[in-house]
Amino acid sequence: MSILIPRGFAHGFQSLEDNTLMLYAVDNIYNPEAESGIRYNDHILAITWPISNPTLSKKDQSWPTLDEAVKAGLLSTGGDKS
Repeated sequence: MSILIPRGFAHGFQSLEDNTLMLYAVDNIYNPEAESGIRYNDHILAITWPISNPTLSKKDQSWPTLDEAVKAGLLSTGGDKS
């Protein structure tokens, strides 16, 4: 199965099986300075994840909430067209 996730689109996934190997492709060379994210369990997103207490990387644990990211200028709300 494949899914196209456009550049800049927030996305996340959760494995429901042990020892799952996830492989994905990107459209550019990895650039840590350009990386950003939002907290997976932000109440605004209201995502019902199948596993309520997942194992996360330190990086994924450190992402801001959606509100924090917008206020810090890390994400566009799409409203400012100037």
